[in-house]
Amino acid sequence: MPIPEARRAMQARAMRDISAKTVLRLRARAGVGYHAGMFSHVVIFYTHPNNPTAVDELLAGAEKYLRPIPGVISFHIGRMVPSERPVVEQSYQVALNLIFASKQLQDEYQIHPLHLEFVEKAFKPNCARVVVYDFE
Repeated sequence: MPIPEARRAMQARAMRDISAKTVLRLRARAGVGYHAGMFSHVVIFYTHPNNPTAVDELLAGAEKYLRPIPGVISFHIGRMVPSERPVVEQSYQVALNLIFASKQLQDEYQIHPLHLEFVEKAFKPNCARVVVYDFE
């Protein structure tokens, strides 16, 4: 007898919840989690307003030069998403969110030749300003 759609959805939700809890438990046991051994590096880019291709060039440069650098647990870059909520900052054009297992790995990332090449070839030609948030 086929399982009704509502029950199937409920079972799928329960499996996702169990999976998420298992992942968190394993990460905590391994010392990787929100409170142990995690370093976040968030970069907010303000591109040159007189360069209509600056956002695309910056995104392409990040994919080419930054994504391959070792030591990054999570790499996420994207365009600012417009919002009707007044609390959402919308004056930037691109944001980068990187997660490392430690500050030491982030320090090594900063001096990696590909990061330095990104700064020279993608960041400097396309950005007027940058704001960085680092936290553990």
